[in-house]
Amino acid sequence: MTELTLEALSILYQAAPDGSIQKTQIEIELQKRIANNTKFSIEYIYHLALIRGKAIGMNFIPSSEAHKIFGNNITIVKVLYTLDELATFKDNYNKKPPLNTYGYIKGEAHPALSEQQTEHLKEVGFNTSDILDILHT
Repeated sequence: MTELTLEALSILYQAAPDGSIQKTQIEIELQKRIANNTKFSIEYIYHLALIRGKAIGMNFIPSSEAHKIFGNNITIVKVLYTLDELATFKDNYNKKPPLNTYGYIKGEAHPALSEQQTEHLKEVGFNTSDILDILHT
């Protein structure tokens, strides 16, 4: 399974029957990949949301924590941050070469989520390592 892309593993995971050995094996491989996923950095999301002013559609890796909480995808219309975090994002983004960091993104989504999901997104957020791909305009 190591030769398969994250995208291919995600498709296979969703197609595998629940409770099957195949699904369990794919989930184990996905968990390994999530732990090392540096495809999207906080600074990249900062660039899209704050500099370019874009809403960001994010698809989550099946079996990731974000997928368990929010489902397959979410559209972030506003990234939430403190002034200190904003200064750090800006400094990292403007370095030559830019410094990429990974961690949790907090925000507001559209369409509206459940009350529990909304609270989680605002207070905890989701880890950038849980992101399978990003769509933006």
